[in-house]
Amino acid sequence: MTLLIKHHLMAGWRNILKYKTQNLISVVSLSVGTLLFAIVIWIAGMLWQNIIYTEWDKNSLRVEFYECELDYDQMMEQMGDSVWNMRRLSTDVLRKLQQCKTVDELVWRGFTSYQNLEVKDLEGKSHALQEVRYKSVSPNYFKVHHYRSALTGEEIGMVKPGTIIISSQTRNKFLDKDTNPVGYEISTFITYKRIADVFESKAASKREDGVFVVLGDDEEMKMKCYDVEGNDAVVWFAVRAEEIRVSLKEGCSMEDFKIEVAKRMPQYKMHVVTGGIPFPRAILDILMFLIIFLGASVLLIGLSGYLKMQIQLFNLRSREMALRRCNGAKSVHLFMLLACELLLVFILVGICSILLTMGITEYAIPRLVFVGIDIVEMYSFDVKEILGVEAWITLATFFVSLIIACWSVRKVVKMPVGMVAGRSYSPRTLWNSTMQVIQYFVATILFFCIVAAFWVIQHNMQNFETVNEPNFYKRLICMQALDTPDLDKIPSVEYVGRIFYLSYPRPVANELDSADTEEVEMVGSTCTLDAGTLKRLNMNVKEEMTKDVNTLNKWSAENYTIPVCAKMKEAEAVAKLLGVKYDDSKMMYAGNDRCVKLGYLPLIDTRRDGGINPINSYMVYPRMDLGYVKNLIAMEGAYEYGPKDVLIFPKEGRYSDALEDVRDMIRKAHPYLPTNASLPVFSAFEVFFKTLQIVRMVHQLCLLLVFVSLCSIILSVYSSVSLETRGRQKEVAIRKVHGAKTKDIVMLFSKYYVRTLIIAFVITAVFALALFLGISISGGFPDGEESLNILYYFSIPYLTSIAVITLVTFLTIWQKIYKVAHTNAALMVKKE
Repeated sequence: MTLLIKHHLMAGWRNILKYKTQNLISVVSLSVGTLLFAIVIWIAGMLWQNIIYTEWDKNSLRVEFYECELDYDQMMEQMGDSVWNMRRLSTDVLRKLQQCKTVDELVWRGFTSYQNLEVKDLEGKSHALQEVRYKSVSPNYFKVHHYRSALTGEEIGMVKPGTIIISSQTRNKFLDKDTNPVGYEISTFITYKRIADVFESKAASKREDGVFVVLGDDEEMKMKCYDVEGNDAVVWFAVRAEEIRVSLKEGCSMEDFKIEVAKRMPQYKMHVVTGGIPFPRAILDILMFLIIFLGASVLLIGLSGYLKMQIQLFNLRSREMALRRCNGAKSVHLFMLLACELLLVFILVGICSILLTMGITEYAIPRLVFVGIDIVEMYSFDVKEILGVEAWITLATFFVSLIIACWSVRKVVKMPVGMVAGRSYSPRTLWNSTMQVIQYFVATILFFCIVAAFWVIQHNMQNFETVNEPNFYKRLICMQALDTPDLDKIPSVEYVGRIFYLSYPRPVANELDSADTEEVEMVGSTCTLDAGTLKRLNMNVKEEMTKDVNTLNKWSAENYTIPVCAKMKEAEAVAKLLGVKYDDSKMMYAGNDRCVKLGYLPLIDTRRDGGINPINSYMVYPRMDLGYVKNLIAMEGAYEYGPKDVLIFPKEGRYSDALEDVRDMIRKAHPYLPTNASLPVFSAFEVFFKTLQIVRMVHQLCLLLVFVSLCSIILSVYSSVSLETRGRQKEVAIRKVHGAKTKDIVMLFSKYYVRTLIIAFVITAVFALALFLGISISGGFPDGEESLNILYYFSIPYLTSIAVITLVTFLTIWQKIYKVAHTNAALMVKKE
């Protein structure tokens, strides 16, 4: 038996080499498809778990509190979805919610501003923890979200108040991946100091990155900070509402809950959103199916092409099979021969998939992480898991191929030897045609989705405008952590600007000059910076506001502008620096402080395509050095909600020198940094235009997928037509002897591909229409004329897909068909 298997493996290897071109095409297509499908399956699993974990209770309610005479919808319509409109949760609110008789379980999460921390290990060595947020959470937070310890692998469950747990992403920012930081001190805490655990979850998204402080109902977070004079002080950070959910007791309704809260906290208005998935489950199922289908598309194209080739090869080798049977081979031996060939091919597929995965990990993933692709930042790319998924996919495709191939060639194996010897090649088997139709169907769907995505991206980006050309920011340096006071003393640096983002609370009416707060123009979410930075960014203040009220196109630097203001005591100096008129009658309020409106500016380029909350105003100061910035938040009574941007303007022609000088100064100012730590110093273009880089990368990815899918079709069709023309040479010669012309030979080969193309395109149209109707019925698309417009617009990519695939197919087969049609009939018969 061992010798027989060895013989079949050797015979299979010889056959692979005999048809090396076709087999090489199959191995490449299958390995690329396996890798892409493995990544999609892995990501889809992460997303699905995220949905399941966030849907921890279908009866949970997300609640928000605010102080306003308007109802929630009116407030959002008039003021926008800004952070400053919402009432920050206090521990008193949480305590009263927990005491509600209708509430079964309360889960909440709060946050503070971004911080640069110093962490001391067990030996007293310092480590820099850059730009991280403290998150205050309820004791049951980790239990509800099923988060596991990255150290033990067990679920964390309920946690005692006072415990500090950090995310694995935060741990990896300042320590090696396998380091155990339990017992390390976070030096800025007053009451809580030591890290107790590290959590991770396949459902943990980017928002879960940070230092988590578990608080009880009657506790507040105490941290070290600076007072206005710059001295150390202890401050109490009130819990800022990022998310609060309640699960109601059995038999209690939402209305019961609202009535009880209104009685307990009449001073607040409450907005309630039901928990669970925010869109119909049917749409989620359809989208998940579509994602998996698209991920499997390249694999399906390659697999159907490979199986079609195997069917054709067995038809070509029917005489070889007959001779083996004459020499005593049984049907099981012939099936073993086929199985050994398939096994060798899929071993090669597995090896190629591993090599491609290593290449992706080494070169592509670091680039994706750098430009901020969310799906890569959400989940650490686990090579072992990807390779495991690839192994299962390879095994599954091997067994599927084995079953289909064996079933399709059973007639050749069991046909009487005499019939096989006199039988000519016939390419038009049911299995062969089925594989061809599947290939065209999948390719059309894939090509349609890529073209549609490309078109949508282009449509949405066509109005993208900036104050400066994006390349302008390639000459500037940006830091978002490890700021030092002496940056502006570097000889190669001309100017240092600091930009950060504050959200001011809504003022109390009786503390303002006007009794009616609704008539007062107020500062909300601000971009806070100094006048020198504005001037160097070529931003000139305009007297009048320009706003496209119909589209509010924030991508456009011309159609959307927002107010520029300065605090009353500094407004005149700021106006002089900006070169604008000073008019103290144009008043605005930042919290309860009076400001002067100086004019209007478009959105700053540094946040035009950023991911933080939108800004609705500028707060400008004469100058902001590092010491002033440290005191500013305490002085303002606002809170920081975005990363601080330190923008460094090098002197003319000295960008490279300034980049090196800044890095050297950071190392001197922060000697506790690990020597191999990568410093957060980049080109401003790389930091501020991540969306633009992502769009460009998506364009490249679309082109790559188009190229891969078209190559799969071209190579598969080329392999198919090569085997077909090779097997039908005798038939072509006889037809030519009987008077067949070149066009007749071309039609002979072409009509088969025309028929399979038409069948595939019809199936694709039915599939797409059913998908569209399914989403429409589920409420995913609007009704009426707008829905028909969507259908019309997406018909363009579909027709484009049909045209391209048809053209590619006939350009591929034309060369082979034309060649065989012009071959001398006598030579073909002699060769046969």
